[in-house]
Amino acid sequence: MSATIIEFQRRAKPAEKPARLASARAALGIMGAVFPLLELAYHALDRGDLATARAALAELCEEPFPAEAPSAAIEWRAQQVELLAVSISHTSQTLGPAA
Repeated sequence: MSATIIEFQRRAKPAEKPARLASARAALGIMGAVFPLLELAYHALDRGDLATARAALAELCEEPFPAEAPSAAIEWRAQQVELLAVSISHTSQTLGPAA
């Protein structure tokens, strides 16, 4: 990950470097917060544990965005939340009302 930040900063003009670095760190922060929750949720779905998957989804929805987060990182997280919600819905339908 740090190699990505270094490359991102290297390409920036001197005046842009601090802002671009902050933006890259914010994007990595979003990804770093999202991946463990996604992993938890999808492993829970594999086990048929809808309660844990739903709790992870709720936590993903509540996670705040850093002010300097780039829109692409925010959009990526929104897509991940949407995919997880669809996966939970499909698993719920597959398992039936007992789940």
